[in-house]
Amino acid sequence: MDDDGRPAPDCLERLLAHARPDRVLVPLQQDSAGRHYGFFLWRRRSVDVTAAVVAGDGAVAGAFVFPFVGPLIPRRVVGRIGLPNAEFFIWFDDHEYALRIVDDPLAETVAVPDALFFHDYGGPSKRVRFLWKQSLRSRQPPWKTYYEARNQLYTFTRLRRDPGELLYYLLYQLRPFVGDILYEPDRWGRARLRLAGMRDGALGRLGKRV
Repeated sequence: MDDDGRPAPDCLERLLAHARPDRVLVPLQQDSAGRHYGFFLWRRRSVDVTAAVVAGDGAVAGAFVFPFVGPLIPRRVVGRIGLPNAEFFIWFDDHEYALRIVDDPLAETVAVPDALFFHDYGGPSKRVRFLWKQSLRSRQPPWKTYYEARNQLYTFTRLRRDPGELLYYLLYQLRPFVGDILYEPDRWGRARLRLAGMRDGALGRLGKRV
């Protein structure tokens, strides 16, 4: 799990209440602003269903992708799908691994909303405004944008090869690219790192590069 996360005292107990030999268990995450997140269904893209799961009747199984923040993954599942890709270095290694679990016909992923894990997604957030709209923006260090763009594109071009997933990735990258230029003081450096990540992802250049 991330070293900047902290499980609630009863998080492990609540996860283990749903344990089965081939079942991956995912806790609910809460950031410092009190927002809940962490439950994403894969539908050729990551769809946030956290609110629906929290409002439901308890633990629910599905094609979930998740960050490496508190999930319990059985050894027999790891034995079938292998270990996370160390060449990713950081970022999206967890989602790529979760996609392998989704593709494993023997594995099941269960979201457990009453198991709480405290964690800020991507670090602390800041409030930004553009025209009449306000939103919270994660304070990511610039170098992380490189690995985000690279590892996602590598996954969708070298490992998944689904045209729908690739199209969504390309459209998705527009939003943070524009956000970097609008809101960040080091906007052009971030933009260059994002484009460099896309280049290296397309070329298959992995490892720690920036």
